[in-house]
Amino acid sequence: MNQIGLDIGNDTLKFVEVKPEKYGYSLVNVGKAPSGKLGILADSSREKDAAKEYLTDFVVQNNLLGKYVNIAIPESLIFTRIITLPLLKGKELDNAVRIEVEQVSPIPLAEASMNFQQLPNIKPGYDKCEILAVIAPKSLTKKLHGLATSSGLRVKSIEPETSALCRGLISNKDNPPTLVINIGHTSSTIVVYSNDAIRLTRPFPTGFSSIVKAVSQELDLETVQAEEYVKTYGFLSDKLSGKIKQAINPIYAIVLNEMKRAITYFETRGYSESIKRIILSGGGALTPGIVVYTANFLNTEVQIADPWEMYSDIGKYKDRTKELEDIAPLFSVASGLAQKHL
Repeated sequence: MNQIGLDIGNDTLKFVEVKPEKYGYSLVNVGKAPSGKLGILADSSREKDAAKEYLTDFVVQNNLLGKYVNIAIPESLIFTRIITLPLLKGKELDNAVRIEVEQVSPIPLAEASMNFQQLPNIKPGYDKCEILAVIAPKSLTKKLHGLATSSGLRVKSIEPETSALCRGLISNKDNPPTLVINIGHTSSTIVVYSNDAIRLTRPFPTGFSSIVKAVSQELDLETVQAEEYVKTYGFLSDKLSGKIKQAINPIYAIVLNEMKRAITYFETRGYSESIKRIILSGGGALTPGIVVYTANFLNTEVQIADPWEMYSDIGKYKDRTKELEDIAPLFSVASGLAQKHL
């Protein structure tokens, strides 16, 4: 039975449809559309009705009606924390996690759903355990579930975008310590993955729109034109006398410093490992020259996200590989969601 991964971004709505096979998944279909009318945080009846109508049209147009879907919650709307505890089990562990989370979560636990998992130990001789705890407002998950079901989809699960991001990009066969950054439209999310587990997550409010705004202001351009310039020239020094790159630099420096902070945090936590590669995902990863620029600053191997590498068969896209390549970083989360095994 086919299943769908649905990623409702601030700028773009994306889906990936897959068919489970004996050894992995085959790609069936992908699609995207502007997501401006969805407003997953909307409270008014008028906005909710508009979101339902828009998503229903998207579902019908892409032949998704009645199919099973996994949905991502943006990391910026939930609270994720890795906590360290003594080696505990059962109810003792449950109670200890709840006590720790209550002290740090900005979301009251009475109004939230909390899930946690114990992470594999990779610290030599370590006598404690690390727990990944995720807290999501019940009101948010209820809105997402209601929007999807009212639009003709059958919800299998709702999970953090970081979980889907790692599943969609990191193979169990090739798993050096990796930093993945999803550069979205209005915000970005960093996740560090090592030894089959998430070790750190960090959302921050700088995204592709921040870069476009900087170019627009610096060169006195309309937003639409500034966006086209960024997508065309990006970090290329030999284009337009490097003016676009110069305008981008101060904003992207924020992104680079967040990545550097995450790397330093991971490497000083006693894991006896260092980050071996960085994967750039999201729409911002398509900016020309971004790979070389990032690699030079962080002195680490950098690559563009390619979720299609995870498929045993890309189906109807075998003769359209360039089409997939051009949009690959946009579909990292949706692809990971589609491959969620329940």
